Amino acid sequence: MFVTAVCVLFLIKLRWPKKKSIYDLVYVRYGQRTLKAVRDYENLNLNRFNKVSLDIGFLQKCQLFHICPNFLHFKLSRREFQDTPACRRFKKDLLKFELNRQISTPRDIKTAYEQTRASLQSTLSPLDFNHICSSIESKALKSKDRLSR
Repeated sequence: MFVTAVCVLFLIKLRWPKKKSIYDLVYVRYGQRTLKAVRDYENLNLNRFNKVSLDIGFLQKCQLFHICPNFLHFKLSRREFQDTPACRRFKKDLLKFELNRQISTPRDIKTAYEQTRASLQSTLSPLDFNHICSSIESKALKSKDRLSR
């Protein structure tokens, strides 16, 4: 078991040197189309899915604690209208509408993510696919931690 792990690690080190970018190596080995698929996979994983999931959590907490986020503070003709029940009800409805809109988004992103992952799996060798996915997912985890703070 240990010998197998060392051999796989050695192959990864040979195939993916630290000094070269993953994207340059993918472009040289597989071409422009595969590089675009890797970039799409990274964008779907890193930016969109993690950001939307954090946004949904934020909106749910705002709704739970009856807090109005800053993007719902709009300017009215008179300052005293801000504290009226009608304005608070309207902001609550807007928050509910935004939450419902955000909840439908991850399904679309997830299907696009799975399609991109499947196309990468069919294009790349198994060793390259596992290395690229693990490096992108570790980068996504770091990005998600940074965004959540």
